[in-house]
Amino acid sequence: MGLRVKPAWLAAILLGPFGLLPSGSSQNSWPHERSALVQDNRVLWGELDNGFRYAVLPSGGETGGVSLRLAVNVGSLQETEKESGYAHLIEHLAFEGAGEFSGESIDRLFREMGLSLGDDVNGFTTHHYTSYRLELRNGDAAALGQALRLYRGFADGIDFDQKSIEKQQAIVLAEKLRYNSPAAQFGEKAFEQTMRGSLYATRPIIGTKSAVESATRNQLRAFYKKWYRPDLMMLIVVGDVDPGQLASEIEDRFGSLVSPERRGSFPDIGEIEENQSARATLLQLEGLDRALIDLSRAWNEPRGRDSVRIRERDFLRSFATELLNERFQRFIGAFDSDFVTYDSRFKAPFAHARLTTSREKWLTGLTLLDRMIRQATRHGFHPEEIDSLKTRWRKRLENRAALRQAFNSASIASAIEQETLAGRVYLSPENGYAMESGFLAALDERELTRALRDCWKTTGMSVVVGGNVPEKATTRQLARDFA
Repeated sequence: MGLRVKPAWLAAILLGPFGLLPSGSSQNSWPHERSALVQDNRVLWGELDNGFRYAVLPSGGETGGVSLRLAVNVGSLQETEKESGYAHLIEHLAFEGAGEFSGESIDRLFREMGLSLGDDVNGFTTHHYTSYRLELRNGDAAALGQALRLYRGFADGIDFDQKSIEKQQAIVLAEKLRYNSPAAQFGEKAFEQTMRGSLYATRPIIGTKSAVESATRNQLRAFYKKWYRPDLMMLIVVGDVDPGQLASEIEDRFGSLVSPERRGSFPDIGEIEENQSARATLLQLEGLDRALIDLSRAWNEPRGRDSVRIRERDFLRSFATELLNERFQRFIGAFDSDFVTYDSRFKAPFAHARLTTSREKWLTGLTLLDRMIRQATRHGFHPEEIDSLKTRWRKRLENRAALRQAFNSASIASAIEQETLAGRVYLSPENGYAMESGFLAALDERELTRALRDCWKTTGMSVVVGGNVPEKATTRQLARDFA
């Protein structure tokens, strides 16, 4: 797979006449430093002597607002079994007091700046990283300085006050209970089965009840000191700022961060079990008056350095998946539903299909999923289907490029953060548009079919049916019929 010639758009986004890679690479370097793809040069990409990285993109005075992201490369995958949930709990604790700010002064700061929790101020944790987000409606020097002071507190000054720990432990456990619905239990079990063999299956982001409620101040602080270090941090600032002046302020504020003597080492995530036959499970879940059906597959596929070939591969898989999803939408009559998805954000690609039926029709629903996927992987797609989606995809590309040109600082800051943390080069709007337009122009029906087959091979396939299904249904029957 891949383009056999180098069109003009491809030459524009590669380094040098043959796209030679720069020498050397580092786990914490910018993706464009280890890729042939050219980064968005409107962004000031910087790194301090202690390894702290920053990306600044000015709006050119078109908006007075500023969007900030402080990302730390620590998530649930860096936790041991006894530390399950620590990264998420520490994210909560950051807003209880950090550095120059007590919990009360943080709340007062947000009120004085006109910021609301949830919309303008937020934090979240994933398997891979923790992110702290600020949306400054007025990004003047004073407000920006306060934001940097707060981020410095998050970086190495979280208080870990005992009362705050107990308060946030209760909040996290209540959150865990609130999201422990039968449907959520089903989703968790299906994900665990798909990811079996890897840490994804055993490191839930919110953590385990026993680890969260037993976490001590010393244990949380030790985890924090081990992982919150400058070489694992990245600051993104997008909006009405002066890049040179801001770079100097970032140096002053974060240049004195010191790495701990005891540093955390990234664990081996492990390999997903790719059995020759499918894994099947039937879950009887009380509280559901319907049946949930899940077909999914994750597989071991090292991504390597970002490249045109990897981008084209993911494009083809995403395009083929959307074609398949549209078939389900037409057949079922639900045109706003995502029945089939493809996700490459994890270290392993993830293909997923889900359907909800009445409890009596679970077998019919599972058969429908199975047959429609098999039909598409065997026979491919009609030219009319492909052309229709190509037209809409191209319009979507135009809209996305226009949005970035219009400069929505929040969406741009999040895109820089997500692309960088996923190991992808952040491209300029022009180069991003040119690349995907090139993929569309070169799109081949046979390559689409091969891409869909990549996603839905039987090796590593997971089948889960859950809910209030008839008692006569058994896991053995499920395995026999669909494995």
